[in-house]
Order: sequence, then C-alpha cells, then structure tokens
Amino acid sequence: MYLAEFGAVIELMQMEYAEIPELELTFWQVQRLWNLSAEQCERALGALTASGFLAQTHAGAYVRREAGMDPSNQSSSTSASRIFTSERR
Repeated sequence: MYLAEFGAVIELMQMEYAEIPELELTFWQVQRLWNLSAEQCERALGALTASGFLAQTHAGAYVRREAGMDPSNQSSSTSASRIFTSERR
C-alpha cells in the first residue's frame, strides 16, 4: 500500500468513527468494512491506536477515544496529520 493510499484509509476510518462515535468494530469487521488486507488493517488500527484516536476494548473491539474519559475505555483523539507524520519516518 502506498503512503497516499494509507493516508486515505486512515482519514476515512477517522471520519467514520467521528461520524458514528459509538462505532465498535472488531479487527475482522474493520478489515471487511474498508476492504483491507490483514496487513493493511493491522497497520491502520495500529497507527490509530498508537496515536490515541482509537482504543481496544477488553472484548477486542476498536472504539473511538473521547477526551476526558477513562483511558481503559476511551480518551483523546488526534489529527490525521500526526498519524501521517509518524508513518513517513
């Protein structure tokens, strides 16, 4: 996957999670929803989780973190540019 494509996937995922704050998807649901390979899905979820935009629940689902919430549930989002910058390194 090229950097531009990866950036577009990240941006699309962020937009969907922002539009539907209660969205709670498993790895396989994310992979299917955005038509990603397992590697692409792992990279995207890893980047969004590492940046603080998503968190993984105890059940394994990925949810959007919200500012001021318990970190074990959800806590603080980030901009796409921060994720793109870290991916270029």
